[in-house]
Amino acid sequence: MKWVPELQHRKPPLYQAIAEAISDDITSQRLRPGMLMPTHRWLAEQLGVHVGTVTRAYAEAKRRGHLVGEVGRGTYVHTELSGHNDSASDTDIIHLSVNQPAIDFENNAFNEALAELSGRHRLMNLLDYQRAPGREHHRIAGAKWAARTGVNVDPSCITVTNGAQQALMATMLVLAQPDSLVVTESLNYPGIRRLADLLHIRLHGLEMDEHGVIPNGLRDICLKEPVAAIIVTPTIHNPTASVLPAQRRKALADIAAEFKVPIVEDDSYGHLIEDGPPPIHTYAQYDCYYICGTSKSLAPGLRVGYLTAPVHMVDYIINAVRTTTWTTASLMAEIASMWIEDGTADRFVNWHRVETAARQKIAQDILCEYTLSSHPASYHLWLNLPSRWRVADFVLTAKARGVDVTPSSAFSIDPNQLPNAVRISLGAPTSREVMQTGLEIVVKVLQSRPLAQMVVV
Repeated sequence: MKWVPELQHRKPPLYQAIAEAISDDITSQRLRPGMLMPTHRWLAEQLGVHVGTVTRAYAEAKRRGHLVGEVGRGTYVHTELSGHNDSASDTDIIHLSVNQPAIDFENNAFNEALAELSGRHRLMNLLDYQRAPGREHHRIAGAKWAARTGVNVDPSCITVTNGAQQALMATMLVLAQPDSLVVTESLNYPGIRRLADLLHIRLHGLEMDEHGVIPNGLRDICLKEPVAAIIVTPTIHNPTASVLPAQRRKALADIAAEFKVPIVEDDSYGHLIEDGPPPIHTYAQYDCYYICGTSKSLAPGLRVGYLTAPVHMVDYIINAVRTTTWTTASLMAEIASMWIEDGTADRFVNWHRVETAARQKIAQDILCEYTLSSHPASYHLWLNLPSRWRVADFVLTAKARGVDVTPSSAFSIDPNQLPNAVRISLGAPTSREVMQTGLEIVVKVLQSRPLAQMVVV
């Protein structure tokens, strides 16, 4: 299928709008390196514009280094940004786009856990089917893990899942029907949008400020139409790293109760923050589903989630989990339970708190001249770009220099409202030194001029 840009919400002039659509679609990989672009005449006919407009748009995209033309062959998406001799290969890329906790490579906890498991009698039981909601001692461990953040529930309310994402999917399967409305923050991690697309759910983004979501937005939308659920990440929000103040948490819970809107609280990062505000679950007067896990607070490969549901909804959640995966990974759940029970999990969390603070301090020092949203306990930060930079151009230029960052378009619930910002993840680099190198490259890109401004025609 030939490429046709989406222009309905872009600002004139039209040729500039087409060029910007090219930039954005390269960033989102709708346009891939080496792809043949439509002919000027064909695209002009599809858009109902003069062929000269398309010619001018392609020329603008070439000036930005996004397209290249070859006589007799047509116009192609450039395989790399022109104008940089230090373009990085994929193997040289420093990934500041993968949002994960750092890994303590000196920690032998995993080796020790496997050694302990190997010495147990009847270890093969872990290879048997584990039906939802999970083994009893795994649910008990999950209740203890939730209690670490202040959510005290009976283990019978806990369903063990294959990570927080599956917990979120199970909750949406229970609460939302196709075409029903679910509200969340105006910026949220990409998994929310993918899930909504998969389940044919409509999403509405609530306005945010530097503290997080603004509760009155929930009231406003509830007065207009029924809301199936609100999904909120109040602690170390992704991507902004904001922490919602306690009074706003209570306000959200009160409004949700007033309109009988179930709350889905994604507290994947809650264990990383010390002495944070109480979870929304503690204020809830109506149904609240509390999700926590291990992959964001202990280790990214330990994909175990714990979903706390209202007593009268537990069976529905169990059925949703059973329908999607039938069973959770017993070995992972067993290791998570061991670590929660013997204190290893708490030692992991303490290590992460030290590591996040150290990495954030390095980032703050390097990016001190720019506007950031961050938190000492967060493995990511939100960087507002200077006005001369467009997000798509910045992301492409940074990658050409050797650093991957994530554009705001990945997080925006409304694709027509894109902050001029990127998320920078600090946990994926294997060391603080590698992370620092990546951030120094980011600063060099910030200090440079966009390619379109560097080319003289």
